[in-house]
Amino acid sequence: DAYIFAGLILCPLCGRRYTGSKNSHTLKDGSISRRKQYRCMPKYDRPGGHRGGTPILTEKYVEQYMLDHVVEQMNLEILKAEQQSRRSRKRAKVSLASLQSELDRLNTMYQKGRISEEYYDSQYDLLSRQIDELKAPSITVESFAPLQKLFSGDWKAVYDELDAEHRNAFWKSIITEIHLDMNTRKISDFSFRI
Repeated sequence: DAYIFAGLILCPLCGRRYTGSKNSHTLKDGSISRRKQYRCMPKYDRPGGHRGGTPILTEKYVEQYMLDHVVEQMNLEILKAEQQSRRSRKRAKVSLASLQSELDRLNTMYQKGRISEEYYDSQYDLLSRQIDELKAPSITVESFAPLQKLFSGDWKAVYDELDAEHRNAFWKSIITEIHLDMNTRKISDFSFRI
């Protein structure tokens, strides 16, 4: 039996990925209740890991949370991307130009012997990193187009028809990780595969 969220849930203490397990117990009426759950298993890992104390989540809880929140979270991420895009375009034009000018001044000061080589190297590295960060691609609204298409229409009806293995493939195709809040012992958020 496949675990739907295998490899997606991160331990809030050590950062390792949760593993799936089965839990069964006898009910008052004598029947046996079986459920899939996820937990951090540090005792099977390298020495020095934490011992318990992390939330144990049932598969039913995780699945219901994801079904209830995935579209809402996607829409929030799209809104953030739109806002960031507007701010970035304005700042990038000004900042990139000012950083490049600062780099030119730094080069001139070094060539004229007004600063030491150590100071030049440290400032050059700092400015170069800042320029690279501004030039790095950011998450755009367009990057969410495949997800928007996936979650249009009656996607939940299609999802309900999937078996556990295909549900696992579905979630792994759109989510990179699920984060937990150690205080509430519940899911706090998750990251999209963009």
